[in-house]
Amino acid sequence: TPTFMAMMNSIQYGDEPQSIAQESLDNVEPITLANAAGVAQLATLGDADVAVESVAFSPDGGLLGAALADGTVQLWDVATREIRVTFRGFTDGATSVSFNTGGNLLAIGTGSGQVEVWDVERDEPSGLLQRHDAAVTSVAFQGDGLFVGSGAADGSVKVWDTATARAIALDDT
Repeated sequence: TPTFMAMMNSIQYGDEPQSIAQESLDNVEPITLANAAGVAQLATLGDADVAVESVAFSPDGGLLGAALADGTVQLWDVATREIRVTFRGFTDGATSVSFNTGGNLLAIGTGSGQVEVWDVERDEPSGLLQRHDAAVTSVAFQGDGLFVGSGAADGSVKVWDTATARAIALDDT
């Protein structure tokens, strides 16, 4: 029987990691078919027609960004469980999303290798960063949002300066 084990003891939101477990992970009960009925689902957003590639909460927890395989990114209002805005046109699907710590910018990775930054408050693109040669699999903002890191299916990692949209050289030292 497949089981799901809790593997983390903190989650990052806001400025600092917040504890989600007060005891050792040795005491965490795995979810199995025998006890799964006791697990409650909080909400279901959207429908099952399009694969969700990535999700990220805004730092204040008010928005949930969802990158979809159909090339759209949806921003959901968590309180109302309604879509606030849909960003469209990401070639080969939207693959990864990440909010900056201010919650006003959203980095979006795509299947075509592009990394874009969107202004969440204005619901419009803030800048197109250069691209990878393969699909972007992960994006993340550096703390204050000056830089965006991205990883791609070809194993490359790039760090982008959001002010100039240029990649910063990474060295082996």
